[in-house]
Amino acid sequence: MKLLGSVSSLFLFACVAIASNVIELTDKNFNSVVIDSKIPTIVDIYASWCGHCKRLNPIYEELADAFSHAKDKVQIVKIDGDVHRKTAKKFKVEGFPTIKFINADGSEEDVNVARDLDALADFITKKTGVQRKFTNVSPNAVLSLTDANFEEFISDDGKTAIVAFTASWCGHCKSLKPVYKELAEVFINDDEVIVAEVDTTGGEASEIAAKFGIRSYPTILIFNKDYEKPVQYKEDRSIEAMTNRLNQLAGTGRNTDGSLNEYAGRFKKLDRLSRQFLDAEKASRGFIKEKIVQFMANAQRDGQKAALNASKLYLRFAEKIEESEAYLEKEIKRLSNIISRGGLKKSKLDEMSKKLNILKTFVPGHVAEADVEEAKEQVEEEVQEVPKEEVKEEVKEEVKEEAKEEAKEEAKEEAKEEVKEEKVASKAEKKDEL
Repeated sequence: MKLLGSVSSLFLFACVAIASNVIELTDKNFNSVVIDSKIPTIVDIYASWCGHCKRLNPIYEELADAFSHAKDKVQIVKIDGDVHRKTAKKFKVEGFPTIKFINADGSEEDVNVARDLDALADFITKKTGVQRKFTNVSPNAVLSLTDANFEEFISDDGKTAIVAFTASWCGHCKSLKPVYKELAEVFINDDEVIVAEVDTTGGEASEIAAKFGIRSYPTILIFNKDYEKPVQYKEDRSIEAMTNRLNQLAGTGRNTDGSLNEYAGRFKKLDRLSRQFLDAEKASRGFIKEKIVQFMANAQRDGQKAALNASKLYLRFAEKIEESEAYLEKEIKRLSNIISRGGLKKSKLDEMSKKLNILKTFVPGHVAEADVEEAKEQVEEEVQEVPKEEVKEEVKEEVKEEAKEEAKEEAKEEAKEEVKEEKVASKAEKKDEL
């Protein structure tokens, strides 16, 4: 009987594998399947633990289905870059998911389009001339949940999740659908936010619906770092209202078009410290940095990834400004130029925008004066008594190492800027000569 059960399990697994039109590869067979075949190929380099990768997965499956009629003309491939690091290194992967397109001649390029079926399919059609096969399914960034996977995604501490319980026959649910899809697109690049839907129609979510007492549709629940105590969302169901609510809870700072606002990446407690740093005496500066490190250690202890990353930037900028006050103006100008030039990946644009937002808090007048005075009084009272709590040395060492890497990246970017400026100047000179 055990043997029969094992055989049945293997057969079921084989059926599931065969059902997918996505080709899963490894370091060993990547070149033979992609490069040697000379078939144009789109590659999703993912990691099994990555939230964005999980959201992309059903869309990628649909993409493969849409081009399953032309497997000799285009391949839809994925590879776990966290496991098969040789391939990830080859394509200089800096984050997951990374999507690449390999042309028939072996040359590769980034796929810088939205991570939805239409955008990815249009990209493939432009590159290969192959038209997609349309289906009735229209996947989106909304995570679909059932009894089987609900706790896997929603019980994840440290994340904010908004979950709509719907029914296929419900008119209000149908009205909510386009707005909800738009909401998911707004937060598609935020690991700390989950936009999900539970369709209760087919009975696949009966247990979870009963657990949370769902009796009418749509019912929208918000899980904010506490799986057992969700709060029902009863506010306006507009994209503006729901975006604002998630921003308040997750501290994400998103606009309704998915871009970041001026508060993204910032923390009020750290803003109060950064604003007074420029005018502070040496002893006070040391205390301010110690307070930032304290905030950082607490964030690390509590598993607050966004707060930890932000505090590292506040500390790094404080130390850079301490080395040279000219750094503040120079770096603001550099980041502003990179952002205004455009052409950045969405993740890179977010990273640059958050850095610029934090950097500007060191500029006099950028943070509310009431907050500055409150922090200043606190520093004057406590400057003689540095916090007694021991801060983990590895936290400080981690910041130092990241600062070194950051310096290397900045040097590369500055070199690129200089080359571009030289090219522009050269073109201008040639025009003048003509």
